[in-house]
Amino acid sequence: MRSFVTFFTLLVTSPCLWAQLPTIEFAGVTQPVVQKNTQVQLEVTGTFVDEPAELLFSDSALQAVAVPPSTAPFEEAKSSARFGLRVPTEVPSGLHQVRMRGRFGVSNPRPLLVVDKPVEIAQIPQSANAPLRTDCIYFGHFAPRDRVSFSVQLSPGEVFSCRAYTTQLDSQAIPAMALYDPSAGEICRARGIEDWPAEFSWTAQVAGSYTVVLHDFLYRGGNEFAFVLEGIVTSPESATQVSIDKWLRPSSRRKVTSCRELALNEDERATVSGSTAQAQNTSDTQTYQVPFAVAGNLQSGIPNQFDFEVKAGQQLRLDVCSQELGRLTDPRLYLFQHPATGETAGTMPLLSERDDEPGFGGPELLLPSKDPSLDWHAPQDGIYRVAVLDNESGQRPVDSTEFILRVSPPRPDFELFAYRPFPTNNPAGARPMGSNLLRGGTEVVRLLVNRKHGYAGPIDIEVLGLPDQITCSALSIPPDANSGVLILAAAEDAPAWCGSLSIVGKGATQSRLIERNAQPHAVSAKASAEMNRVHSRACDDLVILVNDNDVAPLS
Repeated sequence: MRSFVTFFTLLVTSPCLWAQLPTIEFAGVTQPVVQKNTQVQLEVTGTFVDEPAELLFSDSALQAVAVPPSTAPFEEAKSSARFGLRVPTEVPSGLHQVRMRGRFGVSNPRPLLVVDKPVEIAQIPQSANAPLRTDCIYFGHFAPRDRVSFSVQLSPGEVFSCRAYTTQLDSQAIPAMALYDPSAGEICRARGIEDWPAEFSWTAQVAGSYTVVLHDFLYRGGNEFAFVLEGIVTSPESATQVSIDKWLRPSSRRKVTSCRELALNEDERATVSGSTAQAQNTSDTQTYQVPFAVAGNLQSGIPNQFDFEVKAGQQLRLDVCSQELGRLTDPRLYLFQHPATGETAGTMPLLSERDDEPGFGGPELLLPSKDPSLDWHAPQDGIYRVAVLDNESGQRPVDSTEFILRVSPPRPDFELFAYRPFPTNNPAGARPMGSNLLRGGTEVVRLLVNRKHGYAGPIDIEVLGLPDQITCSALSIPPDANSGVLILAAAEDAPAWCGSLSIVGKGATQSRLIERNAQPHAVSAKASAEMNRVHSRACDDLVILVNDNDVAPLS
């Protein structure tokens, strides 16, 4: 009863009249890094997280039990809820998704990292130069205008490797890390960029106590500024790696494999080179037959060059894929007429040049692209040269510079993205939110379309997984549109339900049918003074909850 009175007061005093009850805004759990075969207590923080029912995990083997809140009289409403979590041994190590279900629906997703090593909580501020344990993984929150420091004992020839990740925990922190020698002289410094960690590996020259210092690059702090840290000491011959790299380091392996399969299948006889593509000159460049795909690594200032043979009038699509794979690159594409016999490479006419492709989306879900592409008709028979350069410079990990070049006839296609928009007239003010569909109420799912290779047809949308008493508006995205809205409506007598939706887009060309599943996304952080944009990311599922405790007050 008290909850209903509280809501009614909020409704009639608010400057905006909502058609739904408030929805959980899940900020995260206080310890999103847990070890297998342990039990931990998680505190869930956010808005409207009172009256918790359960935590929902992407792996059903993870089980959590709500800890009853205090019932002391006149106690103020809390912005957190507590759960006891058991992490069984059979749960796979790596990132999992967690949501909270409660009085105000089901929340947005947050990450939970399951690890094999013991988890140590890094206290900030802490005693200066606390010994760094190399047999565990550290988790903590940065404090404003403060830093955490560790000491590590090294002998000559030992290799000390250290990683600090933040983004994978939905953290707003930018990790900055430095290593100091026994005489307090700075050896090296590192900073995280996007999904890439602050990292270094150093071979000790002298014996002694070395110091690792870690902080947010802008010296911010709070619950939104979490980090996970691991350091190991090995011999130069050891193949032991930092364990959190296996689960958190951006990997293009799955996407590269998919891209190679795309080149090899679909009625194409493509050639894929798995070796690193180096700068090549006219005397040693292999001549490829279209279609083909090659993979390699970009190097600042050094072109990756590939020759290919085409027929006059042949229509081709040249695509570079690197930033889409999560790499720290900004590729640029050049197309040259190959020099005739007796001419030098310096006389090659430049036929076309491409840089960043326009991104798509909006303030809530913006998907920019630094990967170039080119639609091209061959003017005459002959051999042409495509060169890929990197606009980015500076030292980066080798695995952060991978790219794929694909040259083939255009193959019209599209990608589909789905998310729950925040109910505001100002999309730049979006915040994380989940689902709280009341009886007789409605909720919105917004779709974005990325049309590829010139696809210009309509896209018919089908929603799968809805129970009988939830209906969905019909939607066909017309050829001149790149977005659409689905409206979910619950019947007046709809029973309680919580489940995942599958949204499928269907289109067609003259030669084939196209069917693509929508990739769910969610807002992970609202805009701030330091980061003036809404942050969003891909997630596992688009979860909808029907709340049978109330009927929608307005429609």
